[in-house]
Amino acid sequence: MGVYTIKATTEEKVLQAQIEAIVSALRAKFPEKIEAIYLVGGYGRGEGILNEETGGFLNDLDLVVVLKSSVSPIKLPSTDINYIIKSDLKILAPTQFNFDFKYGSQLLCGLDIRNQLPNWQSNEVTTESALITWRNRLVSFLEARLEKSDKRFEIFYKSNQLSKVIFCLVDVTLINSHRYKVTYLEKSSAFGENTLVSKALDFKSSGKLLSDSDWEEVRQFYLKTEPINWLQSSQSPLYFLKCLKNSWQSRRPKLLSARDENDLNLYNMIKFRDYRKQAELIKIWYQLNH
Repeated sequence: MGVYTIKATTEEKVLQAQIEAIVSALRAKFPEKIEAIYLVGGYGRGEGILNEETGGFLNDLDLVVVLKSSVSPIKLPSTDINYIIKSDLKILAPTQFNFDFKYGSQLLCGLDIRNQLPNWQSNEVTTESALITWRNRLVSFLEARLEKSDKRFEIFYKSNQLSKVIFCLVDVTLINSHRYKVTYLEKSSAFGENTLVSKALDFKSSGKLLSDSDWEEVRQFYLKTEPINWLQSSQSPLYFLKCLKNSWQSRRPKLLSARDENDLNLYNMIKFRDYRKQAELIKIWYQLNH
């Protein structure tokens, strides 16, 4: 196992150089403000993966920057940055993101002050977190529904998207049952024996590809895994997934090539995660197709 990735590779040196450049840019921009910088997400847990066909990194870097006081945030390419004021650490809620930050991140610079976060237990992760992760993974779910391709790098990308959705559904299940875990191995063990989860873990750990036929199983898994207190209304993404069933069976729309304007708009709204517009468009899409 590497520092940032499951399989230690020479490409980690490239990632290390990228991380160092980002840290330097942040420290130069906020020389008197930064208390600490952390790497979170898959790379922060040491579970990031590479596209073995291209040698490139499949995910953006996720950082937490702990500050002495507020700043005007900056954006950096291929990097998601979360800014937190140091004095707020002790009052942060036990969201999935904050829980992973405390128990599954790496210090990049500064003094480690994660001990100032509350000592949350796995049964405290908020059920609202399940709703957020469940909704966010609509993007990955749609992107995994590309038209069939024999190009291995495209299959690798789709496998990555499907594995994200599968572990999202594992997260939802574990959060709803108050036993959330941080790492893929811990999640798989806590969830219990499941073919799809085993396939997702195999992909994350060894790069074993998923197949197009797995998509339908994931769809069924998705529809069965619903966050607590998520109302089934016309604004629910669940309704969108249900209505997709009949449509894909009849005409197989390709959302990434978008045969018609409605599909294109729907994909774009979900892609950009504008939830209000997404809900409105889902309602329109549903009405047009039923």
